[in-house]
Amino acid sequence: TIVPIPAPHAIAPAAPRPPARPSLTRQLRIGMRGNDVRALQEFLRADRVAKYRGPISGMYGSATAAAVYRFQRAAKLPQTSRVDQRTLDVLRRAMVNRR
Repeated sequence: TIVPIPAPHAIAPAAPRPPARPSLTRQLRIGMRGNDVRALQEFLRADRVAKYRGPISGMYGSATAAAVYRFQRAAKLPQTSRVDQRTLDVLRRAMVNRR
């Protein structure tokens, strides 16, 4: 018995998945790179207090550090310009609430 194979145009393509949102997984400081830095930069760009205006590059530079400093000041955290554990916890909560 021969089973007919459907024409390629008759097979519906799989629905595209939305891209996974990178999350903050580690403490960050100047000089670090990665998708979590990119996620931080995207969050800081959308945040009206942090006012990040640098490139979404995935590199933690001086513009990212300045925006983190402004975020920390507004959140009443120690202003270190680094994403330490306390800042990381607050950022994670803020990112979840923004979705």
